[in-house]
Amino acid sequence: QMYHVAVQMYPMSDVSCGMSSQMYHVPCLLSVYSEEEKPRILLVDDDISLLKAISSYLETTSKYQIYTATGWSSSLPYLAEEDVIDCLVLDINMPEVDGYEYIDRVRSIGPDQDIPVILLTARALVQDRIKGYNYGANSYLTKPFDPEELISIIDNCLVTRETILRVEGQRVESLKAEMVQMKAE
Repeated sequence: QMYHVAVQMYPMSDVSCGMSSQMYHVPCLLSVYSEEEKPRILLVDDDISLLKAISSYLETTSKYQIYTATGWSSSLPYLAEEDVIDCLVLDINMPEVDGYEYIDRVRSIGPDQDIPVILLTARALVQDRIKGYNYGANSYLTKPFDPEELISIIDNCLVTRETILRVEGQRVESLKAEMVQMKAE
């Protein structure tokens, strides 16, 4: 499935990171979705009120299809089928299976092993972030968080995943063409 990506450059002034103030152009993702279907985001958190708040906020953007689950068991129907979920946003502290083990299981079940995973958690220690990345998280966001930052991270993960899938598809097509040519010789 191919996504159409629209990116617009917005000027951002007065950026200060120890450098002089300059004008920068910052890419802003406007949309990442196919004509038929919006990207599917699975939110997994045992805190139902937070799950509802994040879900409601993401739905107001009209950019995504949002699915929610409160743990590993309730998320299995979404993970069992190929190409159902495009991005996973997940808490670490959950009773049934913690976020680290959750990532490990997702990465080992096959079809969704390349799904982007964003950890959204109260654990703010560097060791926790490193552990999350070592388990295969693509991004790590600590609570409390700005919902706009979550949207930016989701969009970035979707664009990166689509780029990887497109390049892999081109590689496969190239190899097929090479094999056909070799058989013809």
